[in-house]
Amino acid sequence: MSPEIPEIDHPLVSVIIPVGPGVCRQDVPAFWWLQQAIATALGQTAPAEAASRPRENWLQILVALEIGGGNNAELLAGLPVEVVAVSAGALGPARNAAICFARGDWLAFLDADDRWDPHKTASQLAAVAEAERDPGAGPVSIVYSNARTVNAAGQQLGPGLDWVRPIQGLADLIAANRIPLPTVMIRREVFHRAEGFDPRNRIGAEDYGLWLCVAAAGGRFLYVPESLASYRVHANQLTADGSRTIKGVAIALRLAWLRSLGL
Repeated sequence: MSPEIPEIDHPLVSVIIPVGPGVCRQDVPAFWWLQQAIATALGQTAPAEAASRPRENWLQILVALEIGGGNNAELLAGLPVEVVAVSAGALGPARNAAICFARGDWLAFLDADDRWDPHKTASQLAAVAEAERDPGAGPVSIVYSNARTVNAAGQQLGPGLDWVRPIQGLADLIAANRIPLPTVMIRREVFHRAEGFDPRNRIGAEDYGLWLCVAAAGGRFLYVPESLASYRVHANQLTADGSRTIKGVAIALRLAWLRSLGL
């Protein structure tokens, strides 16, 4: 008789990949980026405590596929991912819709044009475990790391994002967003307490608004000083429009303030 395998003392991670209209179709370059993003999520190294378990026991991948623009869900058939059809029209609401199906204790964000390093999930969970050895410090709400910048072809443009660093309180985060989205994992309970991505923000920087809400509630942020993701820079991304980005940041700050007031 085989020995009984103990239960994993390890949280399940739910990965959220939003896919905008016109991305999941074979005639566009962005589909190649999406394939890469999913492959890097599927290729995550199992944490030590889950090494003997199949991936589906500790990693859930949710693809929020927007209806429209010729997106073809059949192109994802056969992949070990869960496809959630959405008609949100913006990244924040699309992620919120997929998270309704999340089972993980941790939520991890990966956009369709970015990539993860193989040990990203394992490294961050190990860092959380180490940081929480001191019970007096409190649980970690958000763990994040550095990221490298790559071009449309996936070639590295620099050693890393030079604006990423440990957050020194809410005031520091208000001064500037220090957190690259594709490196973030947030506890699911913290995400729901913060009411998720604000659906009123359909311009951009909706992730920044969420970080602000978590920080305002006293959440603990943990920085892992290692590049664990690749952030792709290309002409079609939302952040390529500077005026839109500035407007999105202003909206994120305003909405986070209104939420803090219960409005």
